[in-house]
Amino acid sequence: MAAASGPATLTTAELEQILEDAQRQADTVFAQYQLSQLVALGGNLQLMAASVIGELVRASDAVIGALWLAAPSGRELRLVATEPETDAHAGAGAWFRGDSVQEDAADDDAAALVVPAGFATPAVAEAWARRHGWHGVALDERRDLGSAELGSRVVGFLALRPADGEQLPPDRVRLLGLVRHELAIAFHAGQLREALAGEQALLAAILDGANEGILAVDERRRMVRLNRAAVSLLGGRVPAGAATCEAVLGCAQGDFLRCGPQCRFEEVLVGPKRLVDTELRLRAPDGTEIPVAASFSAMPGPEAGAVVVLRDLRAERAAEDLRASFLAAVSHELRTPLALISAYVDSLLDLGLDPAAQRRSVERIGFAAARLKQLVDELLELTQVEHASLALHRSRVEVGELLETVVGGLGEWPGMLPIHVDLPPDLPEVDVDDVRIGHVLVNLVDNARRYGGPGSIVIRARPQPGTVVISVEDDGPGIPLEERARVFDRLYRGRHARDAHPDGSGLGLHVCRRLVEAHGGRIWIEPDAERSAVSFSVPIALRRPAPDRDPA
Repeated sequence: MAAASGPATLTTAELEQILEDAQRQADTVFAQYQLSQLVALGGNLQLMAASVIGELVRASDAVIGALWLAAPSGRELRLVATEPETDAHAGAGAWFRGDSVQEDAADDDAAALVVPAGFATPAVAEAWARRHGWHGVALDERRDLGSAELGSRVVGFLALRPADGEQLPPDRVRLLGLVRHELAIAFHAGQLREALAGEQALLAAILDGANEGILAVDERRRMVRLNRAAVSLLGGRVPAGAATCEAVLGCAQGDFLRCGPQCRFEEVLVGPKRLVDTELRLRAPDGTEIPVAASFSAMPGPEAGAVVVLRDLRAERAAEDLRASFLAAVSHELRTPLALISAYVDSLLDLGLDPAAQRRSVERIGFAAARLKQLVDELLELTQVEHASLALHRSRVEVGELLETVVGGLGEWPGMLPIHVDLPPDLPEVDVDDVRIGHVLVNLVDNARRYGGPGSIVIRARPQPGTVVISVEDDGPGIPLEERARVFDRLYRGRHARDAHPDGSGLGLHVCRRLVEAHGGRIWIEPDAERSAVSFSVPIALRRPAPDRDPA
């Protein structure tokens, strides 16, 4: 009877092959695990792409790897990661960054080392990889049955280049086939995260940059978001923890919000979804009430909540009050010269005045008409300046000639005081509209005549770096210190001005300030002058270029 044969004896070469195959399978499993861990971590899309391509190059023994991704709403592929990370011009991993490939076209062998910046379509990428000896796979998302979009969407394209004359091992090719769908889902999720982060950053920038205060609450009326304008409107009160709208807006301390019997947030949470331009009053930290226009609306979505937009009405109310004061002052100023003209005309028509009395009446009519014209001119200039429609016809102007023209015209005014001009030698030319700056000088000199002392008026000019400062001085008591900050405001008239000349409009100095500022200068009251003085600055004209010399 023959003896039973023993187990087949493996040769050393066969044992080494089995060990090598087992090691490669283990490497494949480990590489797949590593890739799963990398994509599971998520995080920055660029870092995730670099880590994935680096791990694939290491696991597949490739010399170069590259990854292109498509935008969430497009098909064009853009290069996002390579391994090696930067252009290498020597060694096995040498590669060069190239332009985007728009179509499948033949090129030379050297193009195999050129990594395109992009591809027009995934088909162009696949054709390029086959032609140049790269192993490429499309990263596509499988769509579930019933999806509105049939088939799969290509998220990206991954390509590995083995060493010259070699191919990727079959198990590494299988690895790419196993992980490509998982990579597609991970990269698409990363793109969506980045898009969401961008939208959130944009929304935060819009909220913080809005002029209106914006506050959001949850279904229990706890504050979940408020922007910078809201913090400023509330006087810097930032809620600590889960503060309710009552604590933030001051409702809990009394009827400061004027909400009525029911909170407006509650109204939009349980009833109408929107309340527009409801006028409320907030309580400031100093106890004053702030009028606001509030628009409440419910926030759509699975989590209930509401948002309110608060528009501060203080500036609007102040503008309305100023407009009413302005109309009242202007109507009064217009009625005064018109009443004088009407009275003197009636006297000329109905009374048998002698020639001397007739002349006096005509002179007073002329004075009232001049006053009326001055007021109308101030209103027109104010309207132009306030609406940024003032046209300046600037030119190079000699200060001395400008002052000579202004003083010559003022000398013919009845009751004008003596005017002296004090100019230093070599005063530079200025870049101004001589008519507008002439109006400023006329207004300042007329104020000096009306409110100054009986002495003379002095106009001085002095150069300063980049500007010329012109001052108008008189012997009057000057403007009190507490009124200097407001004397250039529209419609403001100091106590002394109201007492001395009740018929002033309060527009003259404001128009002067706006005209000077339109030239890039400023106007101010001299604080320490021996005499009452108002000064303003205008820019120096640029030097004219030297004429070209004739060649010798």
